[in-house]
Amino acid sequence: MAQKFSNPQGSSSSQNNNAPAKKITPALFFSGIFVAISFIVMLIPLALFNVAQVAAMLGKRIALFLMAAVAGSFFLFGYLFSNLNIMAMGFLVILAIPFFMSAIYFREKRKHWLYAASVLFLPAVLFFSCICFTPVKLIEQNGEIKSELQLSIEQKKEQLQAEIAGRKPTAGETQLSAKYDQLSEQIAQIISMPEVKKFIEYNSWQRIAYFVYGAMASTFLIGLLTSFANVVFVDFGYEQIERLRSVVNYIRRNPSSFSSQIVSVLFSMPMVRANRLETPIYINHHSSQSVRMETNGQKTSFLTALWKPLKPKNTILWQGYAFQYEGKSAWDLRSFSLPLPLALFAVAFIGTIAFWYGNLDSIIASLGQGSFAPVLAVLSALSFVILTIVALQGMFTVYKRLSTLLILILVSVFFILSSKIFFGPYAILAVFGAVGLFDYVYDWRGRKLKS
Repeated sequence: MAQKFSNPQGSSSSQNNNAPAKKITPALFFSGIFVAISFIVMLIPLALFNVAQVAAMLGKRIALFLMAAVAGSFFLFGYLFSNLNIMAMGFLVILAIPFFMSAIYFREKRKHWLYAASVLFLPAVLFFSCICFTPVKLIEQNGEIKSELQLSIEQKKEQLQAEIAGRKPTAGETQLSAKYDQLSEQIAQIISMPEVKKFIEYNSWQRIAYFVYGAMASTFLIGLLTSFANVVFVDFGYEQIERLRSVVNYIRRNPSSFSSQIVSVLFSMPMVRANRLETPIYINHHSSQSVRMETNGQKTSFLTALWKPLKPKNTILWQGYAFQYEGKSAWDLRSFSLPLPLALFAVAFIGTIAFWYGNLDSIIASLGQGSFAPVLAVLSALSFVILTIVALQGMFTVYKRLSTLLILILVSVFFILSSKIFFGPYAILAVFGAVGLFDYVYDWRGRKLKS
């Protein structure tokens, strides 16, 4: 049930609500820094998570202004330091704005999450479609094999040189000319690789198989993980704010049950002053968090410090209190799970193809001709997507149940081993996919727990 209160109880809260909502706060400034850092290190889902939280608390317009300010900052610093790489980050933020805001719009209006997925998956779909279905033409020029993209870059460099002929080039023009040379050289090196030459000669179905079973599987996996994480993190960002709104609404109904410090801090939030408190979550009652844990018979031990016990269902733990609530968020992707038969089919199909053909060359050769080539290629790609979703379920299970210390230890061990042993994409899918499959049996995420 959705709830929205127009006025808080008590005179002090009424005064706070009548005060103008100050939206430009230090927290918003730090959110902008976090978004910028997320783009720099290419953790796009974390940037989207932060922008979604800003939109949920302060509105979509403020979130749009935040991204525009981040892009403007990149352009400014890129101009001041004559650095095209920094300016390129600004263009990336500008390109991300319509995708971010569309997903936020669908989440705020409580449309189905597939609407947001169709938008956030569009860059990955276009990228992989262009590589798999666009023919690449190689042209021989002056005894060298060059691609159309390489020739286009050389033409742009010639135009730039014609513009600066007879005068001293600026620092930006010199840097741009060097960038053209660097790109042209990189493309030439890529084209000269035997694997790339083979890939160019493949048909579309063979290229798809190369993305699933070949060296491009790592790129395919990263693209899928990023796209799925974008959808999930939009929901997580909004869900956290919706839970906070439900806590605020409950405290406004029962201000005498909480300390004046908690009440004043909550009522001073810009979200509360702007009365942005609509939420599908309704809190019935609360209790002390310690009392709640003792009631459930959960005691601290070494084992629970590593493997965290499940939190009570429909319970928000906040500031030492346990709030029991009804309702759920619009998408509720925390409890999302693919049907088990679908997951088993994907595992069986990928495994059957791998064992039947034995190696990549045999798979590629079988897709070179034959009426079943499109079916095998498409089913392979869909099975890989399903395995990625199951692995994501396993990753969320690990995050939810393992302690932070143990996760850091495992990550450190992974980096140490990866320096000596190569871990391919299927090793990652196998480890986290196994956790995801065990979750179907043992319900480690607590999806089947009763309230």
